[in-house]
Amino acid sequence: MADFSIDEKLKKELNSAYEERAAAEKKKTEASDALSKAETNKKVADFALTRHKHNKAWLILLIIGLGFMIASVVIALYWQKSVDVHNFAEGFVYNGEPIFLLSIGGAVTVTALIFLFVKLSKRKQLIINAENADRAYDEVQAEYEKVCAAYECAEARTADCEERVRKAEEAFLAANPEELAKRQAEEARKKEEALAALRREEEINRRAAEEEEKRRSDRLEADKMFEHPTAYVLDGKYESEYEVFEAAAEMGSPEAQERIVSYMMGMVYRNGVKPDPVKGEERALRYASEGNYAMYELLGRGFLYGEGDLKKDEKKGFAYLEKASSKGRQQAMIMAGICCYNGVGTEENVAAARGYFAKAAKQGNEQAIRVVAAIDNGERLRF
Repeated sequence: MADFSIDEKLKKELNSAYEERAAAEKKKTEASDALSKAETNKKVADFALTRHKHNKAWLILLIIGLGFMIASVVIALYWQKSVDVHNFAEGFVYNGEPIFLLSIGGAVTVTALIFLFVKLSKRKQLIINAENADRAYDEVQAEYEKVCAAYECAEARTADCEERVRKAEEAFLAANPEELAKRQAEEARKKEEALAALRREEEINRRAAEEEEKRRSDRLEADKMFEHPTAYVLDGKYESEYEVFEAAAEMGSPEAQERIVSYMMGMVYRNGVKPDPVKGEERALRYASEGNYAMYELLGRGFLYGEGDLKKDEKKGFAYLEKASSKGRQQAMIMAGICCYNGVGTEENVAAARGYFAKAAKQGNEQAIRVVAAIDNGERLRF
């Protein structure tokens, strides 16, 4: 019985098309990431420039300085009315007040002019940075469009090769009816297996849906328990509110889980509840493994500052903040960035700090965008 096989030339062409498409898809993904990064950098640069434009400290100082100088002139004119003063110059030096005010005004005015000079110097660089960021974004966008076009070409080439293979196979089967019958039987068998697999999958999905519905129902009940613990105690279902919170936590309420862990680690005091930091940490890690990543953030903050009955351990606290950050917790990203910036729980590293803030900025966090802009601006921040 004959076996279908495509010609070597077409086979090589098809393999080449698959490789080209895979390479193009990889480049498309990389280009998409680069475009996202360039967009964030553009926002940061634009914000830095806007913030710089709105900084009017120099103008306020200039107004204050001129105000002192004008006040010195007014006082000098006032003293000119005295019988001992014959002209403005004598009125100016008659009493020490005009000279004192003029000195202050002059110093403040000079400071304002220095601020203005620094502002103008920095503004030029910020404009350049914004223009460079815009240019980089446009270049990356153009490259992304080019890569997308290349990917579409690779897709079209692959589709063309596959179509030629399909036609060659149809011609082969037309010339070999016994092979066609064999394939039809094989396809019928596979169809039966696929139907059986589909039925098994439907059963699995049905059970999963039932479990999900139960989890959803438990979650709704848990939320009610967390919001109204006293009602459940009065109903006689639980002996104390703590038991209500604990049951709600086990049923999946994130708020109840945070409350229970806070009690166990002594972060929140509750009468009759003896803190146990070790078990509290174990409980928090279990909840985190079940998907409540806020637990990493809670542990990070707790160890970082030594909250409740937790022994202060800045290194451990930073490690937990890193975990929370890796799970997409924005506040943890910002706290980890502050730790890196100030060298708390880790080595002082401005570049690493910027990386954490940039991750939060990429998610649209306005505070992080401002901080990244300030770091890129060379400003010294205080947290």
